[in-house]
Amino acid sequence: MTTESKSLDFISKLGEASPPPIRLSRLFQSREQDFFSFGTPEDKPAVLAEVFEALGRSMVNIRFINHFTAENGRFNVQFCIDSAFREIAANLFSSPEIAKRIHGFQHVADAVILSLYPFQGRPQVAERALSELERLGARILGVNCGASVLSCVIESPEPDSVVEGFKQAFIIG
Repeated sequence: MTTESKSLDFISKLGEASPPPIRLSRLFQSREQDFFSFGTPEDKPAVLAEVFEALGRSMVNIRFINHFTAENGRFNVQFCIDSAFREIAANLFSSPEIAKRIHGFQHVADAVILSLYPFQGRPQVAERALSELERLGARILGVNCGASVLSCVIESPEPDSVVEGFKQAFIIG
């Protein structure tokens, strides 16, 4: 093998270690959000309506919402609100009427929602995004997707550095 072919072989192997960037039409980073998560027994979902009615009456804007049924049969909900409404939500969840009817309550202040808009429905966006979040040290709190967007709620001491890291794994624009 010639020196030139060894060099080309070496360069091609370097390229294999990092997959090519995936194109996004946009990457959006929210302002600080408060993340809430809780579960309720499947046979008692009325507490969900009470929580969201109370938040609505207080003009709290929900920026992210996700739900799923866990193996234990509990209906679990995750959502984010603007951090300016933190006290309203905290008071709601600490009220005895709500607190005694929910399980596994979690509150994370200063979370961020990253919304990725794949260019023309490009596949592998979720895999790459979740891998990058892990590599960049972000804690993934929730994930939701639609036909044209993948949203990830993260906790990170440096959310701007996560976005900068995404610019290495994705082509934006």
